[in-house]
Amino acid sequence: QVWSDVWWQKLKGGTGVYGVFWDPQEEEVALRRVDLKDLYWQPGVENLDDSEAVFCLADMDTQMLIRLYPQLKNFQGSRLWRQEPSQTPMGDNLSTVVDVYYKRAGKLHYLKYVGCHILFATEGNSLFPNGLYSHGKYPFVLDPLFPQEGYPGCGYGYVDLCRDAQNVVDILSSCFVKNALVCATPRWCVRTDAAVDEKEYADF
Repeated sequence: QVWSDVWWQKLKGGTGVYGVFWDPQEEEVALRRVDLKDLYWQPGVENLDDSEAVFCLADMDTQMLIRLYPQLKNFQGSRLWRQEPSQTPMGDNLSTVVDVYYKRAGKLHYLKYVGCHILFATEGNSLFPNGLYSHGKYPFVLDPLFPQEGYPGCGYGYVDLCRDAQNVVDILSSCFVKNALVCATPRWCVRTDAAVDEKEYADF
């Protein structure tokens, strides 16, 4: 399902993004679809792993976030969440959670925070002496359909390539329909001495 979702994302938007994470509960690699609009990295780098840091943003329900991190309960309702709280269709407040992946001394570290409060960090954590992942690579794979020059990791999709052609097709189709209607409409000859306004009569 993940492969299918990313391919639809790739065909329509131009770039598919795979998130490759380690799931400690299942003790196996977890593959997830990531929205490209939620990723931020160093501009101009040719390879994502050359970026000093990669930011991944996600909106979470505030109450669910507090249940996961009870230490945030004392800060509920403060400006720590958003300056202008967002609303879901159900009316629940959302908070923007930021996952930061960055490199220090050749090691990949991970930091998770909301507002100005750190939720988790691997740097300085004795459980992660070699950083988050020993391979030292960011857990994101950018897969462009038609690579875009000057925008590393980004590409064109079929919507980008076919939009102009589809506009022309729509215009021509409209012209064909109008022409068919005109040709299919019965027309009559009018005598010169008839009391008929020919211009008005010919106005479809």
